[in-house]
Amino acid sequence: MGEAVLTASNGFRLSICDEIEGGRYALVSLASCIGAAAKNIYGLEMSALCTDLKALHANLSGAAEMEALEADFGIRFEVGPRGGIAIQAWLADLDHATKFHVSAQIDQSYIPAFIRDAGALNFRSVMDV
Repeated sequence: MGEAVLTASNGFRLSICDEIEGGRYALVSLASCIGAAAKNIYGLEMSALCTDLKALHANLSGAAEMEALEADFGIRFEVGPRGGIAIQAWLADLDHATKFHVSAQIDQSYIPAFIRDAGALNFRSVMDV
């Protein structure tokens, strides 16, 4: 099982694990200093996110984002004016009535390791299902 993790000093932690039900689902965990949530998520397109993150890191500008097929998980990375990266992520419950939001600021030096680990996750494309 592979895992891509991002952490920040404010208690922020994002973890995406693969190989749940043959790569169709990811276990996504979000945490902050006030709580944590985790959920099995269907339909993550990690390759597109990794491509956008590579461009964001190379240019130190712009944004990269991903939303799960069923809209129960989303993440956005955006470069700030001084090169730091703002991250916003959320998980939603089954009927989308409740969302757990977390956010953090990280240095751009965290991005290459996350791209490497996220790119190595074993997900089947939603088109293959």
